[in-house]
Amino acid sequence: MAILAVIFILIPPLNETPLRIVFALPLIFFIPGYAFIAMMFPKRDISNIERITLSIGFSIAITVFNGFALSLTQWLFRPNSISISLLIITVIFAVLAYPARRRHLEEDQFTFSVHGFIESIRSDDENVPEKDRIPPEIEKALIIALVVSIIIAAGMLVYAKTTQEEEQFTALYILGPEGMAENYPTNAFLEEPITVTVGIENYEKQDVNYILQMQLDGEVLQTLDVTLSDEEKWEKDLTYHPEQMRMGRSKLEYALFKEKVSLNPYSSVNLQITHEYPIEYLQELAEEEEKGSSDILHVLENYDMEQNTSWSFKTNDKNFSGSYVKGEGIFDSQAFVFKLPYEGKLPFYSGQYYEMSQNFRSDKKGTFVLSLFVKDTYKPRIVEINQTQFKQILVNNILVWETAVGGDYNWQHVHLPVILNEGNNLITLRAIQRSNNDVHPVEIIWDEVTILPISELSPYSENGLLELNPPRSEMVPLPISVNTTDFEVEWNGTDIGSGIEYYLVEYSIDGENWQTWLSESNETSATFTGVNGNDYYFRTQAMDGAGNWEIVHDTPDTNTTVDLTEP
Repeated sequence: MAILAVIFILIPPLNETPLRIVFALPLIFFIPGYAFIAMMFPKRDISNIERITLSIGFSIAITVFNGFALSLTQWLFRPNSISISLLIITVIFAVLAYPARRRHLEEDQFTFSVHGFIESIRSDDENVPEKDRIPPEIEKALIIALVVSIIIAAGMLVYAKTTQEEEQFTALYILGPEGMAENYPTNAFLEEPITVTVGIENYEKQDVNYILQMQLDGEVLQTLDVTLSDEEKWEKDLTYHPEQMRMGRSKLEYALFKEKVSLNPYSSVNLQITHEYPIEYLQELAEEEEKGSSDILHVLENYDMEQNTSWSFKTNDKNFSGSYVKGEGIFDSQAFVFKLPYEGKLPFYSGQYYEMSQNFRSDKKGTFVLSLFVKDTYKPRIVEINQTQFKQILVNNILVWETAVGGDYNWQHVHLPVILNEGNNLITLRAIQRSNNDVHPVEIIWDEVTILPISELSPYSENGLLELNPPRSEMVPLPISVNTTDFEVEWNGTDIGSGIEYYLVEYSIDGENWQTWLSESNETSATFTGVNGNDYYFRTQAMDGAGNWEIVHDTPDTNTTVDLTEP
């Protein structure tokens, strides 16, 4: 019963059910005293009524003494400390009661049964043999001890109440749309703001100047100065307006400071927000966007990292600097590499960041697609992803994408919608290592950072990533020769994920110099027209829905000769 009480008091969601009270009351008012009396009186030397009465009395005394002792320790008088300590006390008494009871004959040992309990109530003390009854002087001393214990316990409570300083604190809370602490918003939509009621109550016994900040992933969105006198209450509706598309979950935090902003807030509450962008909304934007803006690829200077210019790098790690490295790019070209060297636990007051950024201009405000490739080299000893080191992308200092280091050992294709302002914009590629955490050496490689029209957004983008598995295709073998100039050529292919979008089919008359036959074919067969006496070689290359091209076949897939000679 004591173990069940601790479970229902401390472990969610059980501690949110009415059973918490059902189990907690016996733990406080009966169980410890019952175990104590079982240890003191292992025989049938007191009646059931006396046993139950003493159990209740001593449970109250034990709980009060125990609570007073806990209040003097680092654990204080809290639900977890009082319930666990009462369980330990109960176990100790029960363990001692067992050998005490076993020392007596079985017929003399106290046992409990519902029928016996009812009979004992009817006959009072008649069920207790005369020889087994405790002497009157012991019973009198026991009652006196119980009364004295309760008096002392009551005195402790009075002393604690009169000497304890009244607690000084500030209450910070948030309320949902119905003014209740429930049904908080969890999804954010562009142009659909989130409103939350934030409340502050001052119980500091003095006037206090508060500073309240609304933050999103650490970025301060709004700051309010609030001055409250003692026992004064303040409530206000604060609204978050999504201004940028973000991938993954964000922390919308309400941080409270006293007198001035410091590293750690006095108190804070937060909501986990998921940004939602209905595919219909993005499709509408794509329909409005003019296609074929090829010059949009060159909005970013040195987007392919082939030069050593245009990108600015900075870090707070004095032992490191970013660099361009040849042969590290996704196409075996040059790329920008962060080499994070630290191994061990970072100080609690300082994390580390490494970032490269570039200012660029946009001729209009609108929604575009940010496309880039990133790769990290961290391979954890266990399957779990490292949750202390992260890759991040920021647009105009707003975090739009984040993933943990070690989530993918190969290249990741980031492909996500972002909102650009007319005029200057800032894109930042960042790696961070959380303070007060174990971090490990890792290289993070960035390449091919481009801005595309929204019409280029792939429907196969998930959490800002496109799958990078290339498709596979092959030609159906042709006979050695055909006796017609018009003959059927067939091919097929497979792709895991987005599926094949179209095929590029090429032919050659010497097996080396290739010419395009079908550039964007959705078919898997076509009629080819040749010339008598020529040899024809064919190969195919597939592209999937995520934009991945199959590696070009070095050798022909099949070949045949047009031979019109009569047999």
